[in-house]
Amino acid sequence: MNNRGYMLYELIIAFILTTIISIFLLSTAFKLNDRNQELIVSSKISVLQEDFTSRFYKDARGHMSTYFVGAIGDANGEYCSFYMDDQEVRFGIDKNSRTIYYGDYESKLPDGVNPVSINCGSTYSGMGYENSIFHNIREGNKNSAITINVRLEDVVTNKDYNINILYLYQDTNVKYSG
Repeated sequence: MNNRGYMLYELIIAFILTTIISIFLLSTAFKLNDRNQELIVSSKISVLQEDFTSRFYKDARGHMSTYFVGAIGDANGEYCSFYMDDQEVRFGIDKNSRTIYYGDYESKLPDGVNPVSINCGSTYSGMGYENSIFHNIREGNKNSAITINVRLEDVVTNKDYNINILYLYQDTNVKYSG
């Protein structure tokens, strides 16, 4: 620096250093923003999983028999059909309105998150005998499981999320399809 002020090269160096530091800080801020978005969506998905799991468990435990019938889907959405004491209950996704529903309850997905697919299934194991009048009922002590998997996609962060429900139960009158 001379007596009249800063030299041109000193100003250029200061500008370059300020630009480099600004670029570093902005890239860090953008990474933190993406991570924040992931955490917000992950938290909301966890709340949805807990909500739908508790609703399904409450309903399934309140009925004598619960069984999975099948899955149906088209371009607008998909659902799994369950019977609880001979009353049909659907657990599904609506791709147009971006909602997940179970029975009469539905919940809108967070912004930027789209439903992709739903997969459901059931298994049973145990000893017993097949009732000859009702071929779809097995009598005896069973360990059974119903599984529900909803796959979601976050278009902002390009990350996939899953809502998984596993309902394990033991029943003496378990219905199954097949």
